[in-house]
Amino acid sequence: MPTKNAVKATADEHLDYADAKLSLNETYKHLKEARSSAKQAAYAAGSCASDKARDQLKVGKEKVSDLSHEAGVVLKNKPLAVVGTAFLAGFLVSHLLKKS
Repeated sequence: MPTKNAVKATADEHLDYADAKLSLNETYKHLKEARSSAKQAAYAAGSCASDKARDQLKVGKEKVSDLSHEAGVVLKNKPLAVVGTAFLAGFLVSHLLKKS
């Protein structure tokens, strides 16, 4: 027949097991919440970065359009100067590449 101390020790072991199980369940629940929060934060950061990139692309396109328009105006007003500048730039680049 089990002694009183043996019964008490077995009961204490069961209580410790139940406490550990509750603690593990609580920890698991917190980990799931943390994972969900991390996913939401990553999505928000990606969305924000995507919006910024889209805005920068739009600004870049506008600048290219403006510079293209300005180049067209200069080409119409001073075609000889544009051709001379292009020739001079090509000449300088070819001499720099020959020396390398």
